Amino acid sequence: MQQVIQRLIGALQRSFDLLLNTPTGRLVGVGLLVLVVVALLTRRVVRLFQKPREVSLVDPLRVVDLSAEPLGAISRADLKVHNLPVRLGVVVLAPLGRIELPDEDEFSSILDGLVPGLGGFIAIDKPIIRTWSNQVSVGGFANNLALHMQVENHDLTETPWCLVAGKTKRPDGLLLVTLVLAAATPNRLGVIRLEDESQWMQAIQVSLSGS
Repeated sequence: MQQVIQRLIGALQRSFDLLLNTPTGRLVGVGLLVLVVVALLTRRVVRLFQKPREVSLVDPLRVVDLSAEPLGAISRADLKVHNLPVRLGVVVLAPLGRIELPDEDEFSSILDGLVPGLGGFIAIDKPIIRTWSNQVSVGGFANNLALHMQVENHDLTETPWCLVAGKTKRPDGLLLVTLVLAAATPNRLGVIRLEDESQWMQAIQVSLSGS
């Protein structure tokens, strides 16, 4: 084994001697150096013109397939968004900052605090309920959430579904609330962002005597 290693070392030494001490060797050495430089430059140019990889903002574990969820009814009078009859399909809550998420048995009272009587639709419509991690803004949360509410790859404005996203005050901070609602037919409501807590009752109408 030692002899083999010595032979390899000897062969390498002779090769270096040929490259450094003979005209042909120097030409070969320069040629190899040029090839290495060309290869590195080519790689850098390819990277410059290469289309960057698209980073998906969609977490497959958070996706909700709305295609399988029931729609609203035109005849409904007890729950409306901008006077459009709807069904409550999904409720998503997320802390704005570092506050604790409420317990699930508090969800109805939280919705009632937004619009009196709204919490009762958790029992009536049996929506999907989700909680998300800490968020930084209503707009960013609404946009991100809209990507996860999917209807056969259609934009929400092409479907019966819409989102209403806003916030509500809690003793320890602000809580983001998003309601995903379904009309009977496609509408152009899309994502409705509420900047102030008082806007909930402007966007959503609840009739306690409606049927």
